[in-house]
Amino acid sequence: KPILNFIHPDSHPVVLQRMAQYAAASPPSSNAEIKLIKFDKTEIDVLIQSAAIVYDGAPAIQVSVRDITESKKNKSALQRQLRFTHALNLIAQCVVEHHDAPLILDETMHVVSDVLKTDRALIYDIDFDKHQVIGLSEWLNPLHPEITPSIGTYPMDIFINGVNELRKTHHYVTSQKEAVNPLLIGDGSGDILHTQMMIQSALWYPFAFRDNGFYLFALNQIYSKREWEADELDFLDGFSQLVSVALEKIHLLKEQQSAEHDLRVSAIAFEAQEGIFITDSERKIIRINSAFTRITGFGAEEVLGKNPHVLSLGHHGADFYASLWQSIANQGAWEGEIWNRRKSGEIFPVYLTIAAVKNAEGSITNYVATFSDISASKAAAQEIETLAFFDPLTGLPNRRMLIDRLQHALAVSARNHKDGALLFIDLDHFKDINDTLGHYIGDLLLQQVAQRLTRCIREGDTVARLGGDEFVVMLEDLSLSGIDSPAQAEAVGEKILSALGEPYKLAEHEYHITPSIGATVFTDHLKSKDEILKQADIAMYQAKRAGRNTFRFFDPKLQESIDARTTLEKELHRAITQQQFQLYYQMQVDAAGQVIGAEALIRWIHPQRGIVSPLQFIPLAEETGMIVSMGNWVLATACAQIKAWQTNAHARDLVLAVNVSAQQFCHADFVAQVSNAIRANDIRPELLKLELTESMLVKNIEETIAKMIELKKIGIRFSLDDFGTGYSSLQYLKRLPLDQLKIDQSFVHDLESTTSDRAIVRTIIAMAQSLDLEVIAEGVETVEQKNLLLNKGCSHFQGYLFGKPMPIEQFDAALRS
Repeated sequence: KPILNFIHPDSHPVVLQRMAQYAAASPPSSNAEIKLIKFDKTEIDVLIQSAAIVYDGAPAIQVSVRDITESKKNKSALQRQLRFTHALNLIAQCVVEHHDAPLILDETMHVVSDVLKTDRALIYDIDFDKHQVIGLSEWLNPLHPEITPSIGTYPMDIFINGVNELRKTHHYVTSQKEAVNPLLIGDGSGDILHTQMMIQSALWYPFAFRDNGFYLFALNQIYSKREWEADELDFLDGFSQLVSVALEKIHLLKEQQSAEHDLRVSAIAFEAQEGIFITDSERKIIRINSAFTRITGFGAEEVLGKNPHVLSLGHHGADFYASLWQSIANQGAWEGEIWNRRKSGEIFPVYLTIAAVKNAEGSITNYVATFSDISASKAAAQEIETLAFFDPLTGLPNRRMLIDRLQHALAVSARNHKDGALLFIDLDHFKDINDTLGHYIGDLLLQQVAQRLTRCIREGDTVARLGGDEFVVMLEDLSLSGIDSPAQAEAVGEKILSALGEPYKLAEHEYHITPSIGATVFTDHLKSKDEILKQADIAMYQAKRAGRNTFRFFDPKLQESIDARTTLEKELHRAITQQQFQLYYQMQVDAAGQVIGAEALIRWIHPQRGIVSPLQFIPLAEETGMIVSMGNWVLATACAQIKAWQTNAHARDLVLAVNVSAQQFCHADFVAQVSNAIRANDIRPELLKLELTESMLVKNIEETIAKMIELKKIGIRFSLDDFGTGYSSLQYLKRLPLDQLKIDQSFVHDLESTTSDRAIVRTIIAMAQSLDLEVIAEGVETVEQKNLLLNKGCSHFQGYLFGKPMPIEQFDAALRS
């Protein structure tokens, strides 16, 4: 027999039923994760744990439920990043291990398609010489075997607008069935994609650009619309960089191998692109070709009769050369990479092949060596390796490289006792440029910003791009000229402000943008690298709040404030989960002192802090959106209290006022929530009064009026709270189905001594009377204030004169007395 304890009044009956069913069907001790629909209609993930216990002397099952929505969300985000990182590692491994372009394209496309979970993916070769779109590879999601292959070769005219745009901007293109990209309308490609091929969402991602074309990675969503997220596009960017460099490397290697093959096929091809030298049996050079001179810089007169060691730089030891000649003696040839020296002294890598030439008797008469300069392919391989440390757009160090250099700077600072500084730079309103001018213009701007930042620093300092429009400047070895470190850092910051504030010439147009800069100074090991980055970031946001286009140093008090706010936010989340709230009730009376109702006020009963002031947590709840769930709890609890009062002769006719936040009121199902709460508790609707603030009337006035009218039909009453402190249009005020105006306590407080407050109160009361509305004054603390209000026509009151907000037990006791 399942027993459910600690059932809260607002527990959803379906949830309780599922819990009971689970407990009855589960073994004596088990765990399970399920999804639940909360009372406010939001969906959450919960962990249900059941265990066998003894309850009231009989066997029972105890069931506990814990909200794991946030942890699952965080776990999912981490797993997503790990998937992307693992996929990029697989792609990097593929491009390093393979030297066949079709194989690399096919394997990497499978990796990308699988991690992005698309329905279909294709790679095309856009060839402007052939004027064709040539299909190279296709991937179909195995979960949808009904999808038919669509790879093929098409005339370029079908997609001419799109491919020309990609060729010009080097930027991806997206299109939706409900909103076809304008580029795809003129040439008819949009109709082909979305109507004939039934594609809901398409993404074209270009890469590996060359003079006569580029490769195109096309992803298709057939069964559902899809908006591509920033981290997915960043992942595609990493894929395209790796594969582009690999394809270039393959191209260079193929050219090299082709030339070597031609050289071996015919001795007549002696004057080939590869350097060639021939030695006698004593390994003295007897002949070279012109490519030898072009590559090494040595002429015939400088090397003939000499040993090839003239090209050596001493990089390879004696054991290396002994192994080389042993291989030639045993196998007749040797090939591999080796470092050589040009006549200028420059060191460069070559791919060298040495073959022994024997006479009819089998004796070695000559050695023929061919070599080619592989500097370009080495550079391509190096670029693949450095992609992990540098930003591909600006060429600046990325976050990973910055962290390494910052760690090194801290170690150096500990040794030489010289300060360093970190400047965190964020471009003001950069998103507006991307949204209005496009990402192509935004990328051009970021590249110019990187160039200007580099010109603002000394050699040895670091400029890095963290991502988006965020840059970091790291200054080292400060305090060298007698000026203190903060002053030096500030001088660099002012220089950056001036440089970045100059106009930008982008695509024939002039643009302006400003930075906000935050800075912190570090010395040896007193701060960790993460703490330094955090402080500079906080200082940057301080510069934002100061009006932007300015420089600010890190303020420890600001960090204390942020830490305190972060702690309070975590505790507020916990308070909502653990139901640490309680409603307090403050009496509302008429002119005769008779209690006519109460206002329900939320209080946070913190297990360590005690009662937390609403002034501390209500603004935070509104800022984070937690005010909605809190408001729903207040509404449900208040309706349950009205129900409880129905058996109390002193309270059955009391009207209970509940404050409603703007976010809660604007929620799509707010009317339904109120209606459900009334029906669930079977109470008279006119006993519930919703208090709205003037600020709610400024936005979405028509929607506000419509919701109020709908609730008014049910019987709900409305009071306009804090009247006179905000902006209320009389035109709208007369249209609102209000029952009451509430005079703010700021006008009541100085009512006895301030004539202006008396005039304002008199005006509010007259206005309410003209609109046939009740008036109630809050914050009434003295008999004199009550009498002044009463004389001016106000007959309903709330304040400490009649009682402070109190828990329900004290409130009910006060009613009885």
